[in-house]
Amino acid sequence: MDEADRECRVDEALRLLERALTLVDGVNEDAAMHLQTAIDRLMPPARRSQIAPEDWDLISLLPHLTSRVYCLHRHNGLDVVTVATRLGLSPDEVVKQVRCAEAFLIGHAIQ
Repeated sequence: MDEADRECRVDEALRLLERALTLVDGVNEDAAMHLQTAIDRLMPPARRSQIAPEDWDLISLLPHLTSRVYCLHRHNGLDVVTVATRLGLSPDEVVKQVRCAEAFLIGHAIQ
């Protein structure tokens, strides 16, 4: 298997795992944890996370989709189109979810 074929297979696996995670989140936390672990192992390590360490607890309070979009974009450094493709969303929806997460974090920082 050449590198391009491997990348395509990994991208497809990540799309399917993200969709499965969306389905089991809140239904079976153990299964969700295992899916998240599989996703983390397939993804390259985050280069430079834009998420402050103190924000992780707040991010866990966000709805699943909002937190996934925000983490993929700000922590893993994926661009809006890649996040949209991965999660089966439109780029506009990704931007909306990132803005919602940022507003939530800023609102808590002000308090």
